[in-house]
Amino acid sequence: MSVSRIGILFRFNNELVVEGELNRVYAPRTVGEIVRSLPIEGVVDVTGGFLYFPTNLALGAEKPVPRLQPGSIAFWPLCGGVCVSLEPVVAKLNMSLIGRITADLEGLRAIRAGSSVRLSTRPVDP
Repeated sequence: MSVSRIGILFRFNNELVVEGELNRVYAPRTVGEIVRSLPIEGVVDVTGGFLYFPTNLALGAEKPVPRLQPGSIAFWPLCGGVCVSLEPVVAKLNMSLIGRITADLEGLRAIRAGSSVRLSTRPVDP
C-alpha cells in the first residue's frame, strides 16, 4: 500500500457511498491536515459543475490548479471546503487538487444542495 495514497469514503444522507482517494503528492500539507481531521461532516452545496462542503480547516492554497476534471477532489481555501468536480471546470480562486473519485462518479450527480455528507478513511488496495 502506498503511503501517499489515502482511501476515503463520502457518505451522503447515510445512503449513497462514493469511494475516492487523497494523494499527498498533489498537496502534502493540505492532505495531511484533512486526514488528521477525519471524519469530517458537513452540508453539501452544489454550484458551477462541482459539489462542496465547508469544513473547519483554515488552510491556504497549496499547488493551486487552473482546472479540475470530472472526479477531481480539491480543497477550496476560500470556504475551507472539500470539493468534487462533476464536470470539467475552471478552478475557483486557487483550488488545490488533493485527490480523485475512484468509484461511482455518476451517483454524485443525484446529490442535491442541503444533503448531509461524512468524509472518512477506507483501506486502499495496493
